[in-house]
Amino acid sequence: MGKSLDEIYRQMQQQQAERRRSEMLAEQKRSQIAEQQRREWVERNRLYEKSFVPSAAASSAAGAGGGHRFIPKQPQTQILTCSYIDGMLYFVDQTGVVPCDVQPFTGPVTLSDCQDDPNFIYYVTLDGLQEDPAATQSVFGKFNKNTFQRTDIDTVNLDSLTKEIPASLYYSGSNNFVYLVPQATSPSEESQLYQISINGDAILLSATANDTNLQAYGVCEFQGTTYASVLENVIISALYTLDVNTFDKVLIDYFSMNVQTLPSGISNTKVWYVFDMAVYSGEIWANVIFTDKSDGGYPYQCIGKINPETAEIDYYLPVSEGFGIALTSVVVY
Repeated sequence: MGKSLDEIYRQMQQQQAERRRSEMLAEQKRSQIAEQQRREWVERNRLYEKSFVPSAAASSAAGAGGGHRFIPKQPQTQILTCSYIDGMLYFVDQTGVVPCDVQPFTGPVTLSDCQDDPNFIYYVTLDGLQEDPAATQSVFGKFNKNTFQRTDIDTVNLDSLTKEIPASLYYSGSNNFVYLVPQATSPSEESQLYQISINGDAILLSATANDTNLQAYGVCEFQGTTYASVLENVIISALYTLDVNTFDKVLIDYFSMNVQTLPSGISNTKVWYVFDMAVYSGEIWANVIFTDKSDGGYPYQCIGKINPETAEIDYYLPVSEGFGIALTSVVVY
């Protein structure tokens, strides 16, 4: 005997109710995932930005001769680095971090030397972030190594592609640069690589899949291979080889500090951040934050040199200790 119209109607209502319930559960799950991702994004940025908040207390304690003192080494080269937050430029020498007399930037910036234009340092900066975040502009340009006079080459092409906080820039030859936008500062949760010509033309090379556990912060090319420093799970960094056209990564090893090069009293370390890498005189230089596990994870920042075969880092010069001034991009010349 066939179903009555009432039975068919009730069945249709039940099916509709089940569909609505399934849709609500699916929407709830999507919302939970989105909220969890948002929380993780906020936490990553909190940890990331905490490293950059100047701490007068930490700086004073270090200067006053507290229990944590770096043993300075005489540098053989000029090392220029910059602040993540405001783009302030600093020289690093045996005495520590020295602010430059001329400050051409007012927002986050990343720097690169250029072998085919050796009198200038090239940059990508996010202008206007400090004044009005809604009116920021991605700018590509260069400044003179002696006068620090800034020349904006392009304010349109790159800006039309991305307005994110810059992470890393390196000269790849043939009048082209490779520019990294990190996942941690991208609302799309993607790390992106762009090619920028020396005249300012910009194109997207590749982007990662959404992976909240692997975040690239620095890239460089050394002896024909591109390397990336990658933060894993917001706790430890590793060295990868990188295909700039696909963003495919291959793990070399987790970073470690060469114990033989560390200041006295520090031995049990973990490398937290490797912000940027630069190639100079046949070596890979980097801005590094590591922690002393024997001292409750007390943080130090230094300029180091990376062995690309082992991911071991030689400690070279101190930058800061504790949550004092933390610097990201680095150029050596």
